[in-house]
Amino acid sequence: MKIDLNELFCEQDDVRLEEELAPRSIEVAGTFYQMTPESVRAELDFHKVNEQEIFLQGKLRFGWKLICDRCMADVEKRMDLSFDREILLAEGHSLDLDELIREEAILNFPQKVLCREDCLGICEICGKNKNENACECQRTEAADIRFAGLKELFENNFKEV
Repeated sequence: MKIDLNELFCEQDDVRLEEELAPRSIEVAGTFYQMTPESVRAELDFHKVNEQEIFLQGKLRFGWKLICDRCMADVEKRMDLSFDREILLAEGHSLDLDELIREEAILNFPQKVLCREDCLGICEICGKNKNENACECQRTEAADIRFAGLKELFENNFKEV
């Protein structure tokens, strides 16, 4: 959806738009991610600073369909984004709302997705989801004595992020 900014400001200097848009899939780092079925809600407040410049404050609300990084379970993550933009006007300038949503979604894409904070992940041996069933796999740790100190350091001081 394109918004003609010159036409938008022909009568007033402050404009508020609220739009409901269809969900879409967005490519992030070569992978396509689908938004949840409910619509994308955009609230846009435009303020004309001068004849060549517009200040935009916006809010976007939508959901992602993602996969847990530890156990590969499906996860739906709600996003509420706020952003500010300065837009320089040119003759016939328009704002592509679809492109704006794509850019903000990519900029705010979660770095780590977990189905829950204490997700146990999958078993390295049998591949079962350890959140659903405890597996009976035998773990034998043939630790190299040279790394014993490093292992102790990680067990006592660090938590996975």
